[in-house]
This record gives sequence, C-alpha cells and structure tokens, in this order.
Amino acid sequence: MKAAMVSTYPPMQCGIGNYSRLLYQALAGLEGAPTLHVLTETGHRRDSNLDGSIQVHQVYSRRGEYGDALVEKARELDLQVLHFQYAPDLLGEDERLPNTLAALRRDGRRTVVTLHTVYGPRQERVLLGKHSTRWFHQHLAQHADCLLVHQEAMRQALLEQGVPDDRIAVIPHGTVMEDAVGRPEARANLGLDPDATLFLFFGFIHIQKNVHTVVRAFTDRAADMPGSKLLVAGRPFGGHWYNKRYLTWMKSLVATRELTDRVIFHDDFIPGPLASAYIKASDVMLLPHKQAYASASGVFHQAAGADKAVICAKGPKFQDGMRILAAHPNLLVEATDRDGWGQAMVDLASSADLRAQVAATMSDYGRATAWPVVARTTSDLYNRLVTAK
Repeated sequence: MKAAMVSTYPPMQCGIGNYSRLLYQALAGLEGAPTLHVLTETGHRRDSNLDGSIQVHQVYSRRGEYGDALVEKARELDLQVLHFQYAPDLLGEDERLPNTLAALRRDGRRTVVTLHTVYGPRQERVLLGKHSTRWFHQHLAQHADCLLVHQEAMRQALLEQGVPDDRIAVIPHGTVMEDAVGRPEARANLGLDPDATLFLFFGFIHIQKNVHTVVRAFTDRAADMPGSKLLVAGRPFGGHWYNKRYLTWMKSLVATRELTDRVIFHDDFIPGPLASAYIKASDVMLLPHKQAYASASGVFHQAAGADKAVICAKGPKFQDGMRILAAHPNLLVEATDRDGWGQAMVDLASSADLRAQVAATMSDYGRATAWPVVARTTSDLYNRLVTAK
C-alpha cells in the first residue's frame, strides 16, 4: 500500500505536525508497513527522507487553491490513501478541502480527515458569510471516506451535526511512553528543587488556558502545602502583547503574595526534548483549560506517558481524563473553581500514596494509547478502506 499524510511537518513548529510525525514513525515501524509519504506546505523544508523510509514532499500552499497540486502529486506517487490532518487555519473552512476530496475520490483514491477539534452546535461559527461548521463537516463526510476523531465527545458532536455514523472513526491520540530517565535527573538538568512536590502547568500561555485560576489557587493554599511549588512553563501564545500582559499580571499576583520562591515562571518556548524533561521533573500536571468544545489534549497524553498524576478541568477536552479518574472525583474540577483547584492540590501534596495511585492509572491509560497501538489501528483503517473498493 502507498499512503500519504497531508499535514504540516517538523521542523515547522506546529502541534499537528508533531502529531503527524509521531504517527507516521509508528506506522513505519509496523510489520508490513505501507510505503509512507508526507505532503506538506511549500517553503518550510526541502524534500527529504530524514525519517528513514518516510518521504517528505513540499506540495501546496494553504493560502491558495491547493487541490490541483495535491491531486497531481497523488497521481505521480500512485497513492492509495491520503490522510489529511485538519485544522481551520491549515486547510481552511471553505469549499477547497471538500472539492479536493471529491477530486481524489473520482481518481479512485481513499481519503481520511482527522479533525483535531470539533465544534459543537453552540460553538458554530459563520464561515465565508454563508456557511457554518455544521455545513462544513457534512460536506467533508460527503466526500471523504472517513472522518477520524480522538474521543467519543468529538464523535457525538459530529453526529449532532448530521454526519453519518458510518463515516466516523474514533482512534485516540497517541502516547509517547517515556524512557527511564527520571525525576531526579530532570530536575538537576533544569535547576529545580530536588525535594519539592512540584505542580506543573505546561504549554502556551493565554487566558483560555485558565492559567490564572491555578496560580491563584496555589497562592491561596500555599501555607497548607509546605514543601510544594508551582512551575508555569511555556511562552505567551503567539508573542501577542495581550498574552504578555496576562503573564505579567500573574507574576504581579505572585509577587504581591510574596511567593516568588514558590511559584516559578519559565516563560520561553520549550522544544520537544526539553518539554519531556519538564514533565518528568513534575509530580502533578495541572490541566485547567476552559474549553467548551471537543478536542484531544497532547499534554494529557504526555502526562500519561511519563506516569504523572494530574488534575483535570471538567469538560469535553478531558473526557478521557474524566473517565479514567472517576474514582478520584476531587481531581476533576470545574475550570474556574478556584477553591476546587486549591483543595485538589492540597490533597495531592499531602498524600504520596494518592499521587502514586493516580500516576498508576495514568500509566495504564498511556500503555493502552501508546503510539504503536494507535498506528496498528490506523493501519487497519487504511486496509479496510482500500479493500472496500
């Protein structure tokens, strides 16, 4: 079989590109793996095979009518399956992607579209002054062989928008199972306190991530958590002035409480290998995102792969977290419940046994969603689509 991913791809800094690389590296490691190509945007890297057998080709521009270029490349490479990694800013919410899928179908090629975010009815946005998210998803389903999502909440949102159930597949986001380099080494490398119980918020900083709630919650209850620290690691999203102001405001809150030695900010971009060190260095990951629509959380999977306890915001983004942590309801908190976040941190800071129980639950989830497992399920999907011709 010959398959291609249509996606951003490293070295471009993009979470979806990183996802694509991890998935295809895992696919390449399977017995009987398909021949794999990546069709990516022009202007970011030279055509290469730096990932071994995975050939990377610059093909299209998101700013133009990209369909003809993708169809032509699919013919040149004689592709059987094209797997699109979709986000609105990457491929648009207009007629271009449905038209491209229709053209590929006329050529007899199978297509899969992974939706990394699914807006529900209340979050629909008007597109091009006349189309809605509902319209867009229905047209994708009309022309693609499969819409792939990462969790049940995303599937339910598509069903509510009229997408046929037989066009939807649910395959979880993959998990990287971390190596044996552990907490002490990671803390030493990052210059962090070797003995503190360390709470970590990791990722781009902006108000929708709700970082201020956990910062304020920690400062409220710091006296009840002697020996604990909070680390906020990541840069203001997009370098926008308002996200920088948001970060400055949080730092001022900490300074006012005279807790700058207990709440630490590492506010710079943290690349992949260093990101792993931050997560390994932590004891508890904080996931306070205030998000009403369904999408998977890469950081949640990173926590699972590193055997870390977590506190999750309730909502569709952390549906899997709500399911696997059902036995610990105190660790599932409404995103803006400042008192709830404070109490959950106190509970984990005061009980190494509780941290170990939650970490073990997360580790089980990580193994169940490890990239080789996800790759095998994805490969089986490709094979079903091709043999269904």
